[in-house]
Amino acid sequence: MMNRDEKSEYNRLYRIANKARIEARRAERKAEPARVCSVPGCGRAYDTQGYCARHYMAFRRNGDPMLVLQRQVHGKTLAERVAAYTKRARWCWEWTGTRNPQGYGVLRVGESARLAHRVAYELEFGKIPFGLHACHKCDNPGCVRPDHIFLGTIADNNADMRAKGRNSGPRSKLTAKAIRQIEASSAKNIDLAQRFGVSETTIRAVRRYGQTWRPK
Repeated sequence: MMNRDEKSEYNRLYRIANKARIEARRAERKAEPARVCSVPGCGRAYDTQGYCARHYMAFRRNGDPMLVLQRQVHGKTLAERVAAYTKRARWCWEWTGTRNPQGYGVLRVGESARLAHRVAYELEFGKIPFGLHACHKCDNPGCVRPDHIFLGTIADNNADMRAKGRNSGPRSKLTAKAIRQIEASSAKNIDLAQRFGVSETTIRAVRRYGQTWRPK
């Protein structure tokens, strides 16, 4: 174990050595012939695996360096941003931007990330009242078509899930008795989540919405 002075000296020598390595690598690159992106007609500087940064990211995302799907949405209105990431088909309108692990589209609005289908609904029909969920008629989490979305409580959403045979998730683990115990408990969310075998998000929802969570 090094003492404080020894560690300080070690860090100083490491910075000197690392700086020397960086400078040596820069000198090697300057001596190398100039390399450009291997995509015909690009002309940008070589970055990785023979591609410039733009075409390399296209290769990583889409498996094809020629398929550049990046969109510049800075400075556009919220409606224009939603439209830029929406692929309209005959039935569902698929979200082509970022999705969360459950498959729902995610869009940054101000300082927070919001679910894209809720944003799309509000742009068409107005603000969603507090406590209501935006549920999919089409049962497609990636759909942002406003008329495929309806508003309902958690109970409404659970009823819709049961009608479609999708009631095997964490919410179905909670009985009416368990919900009453959660509402009456003063324990931490994480402790209750471990006790009942559900997520902390589920525990928070039970405490927040109360009766609307109760299974019918």
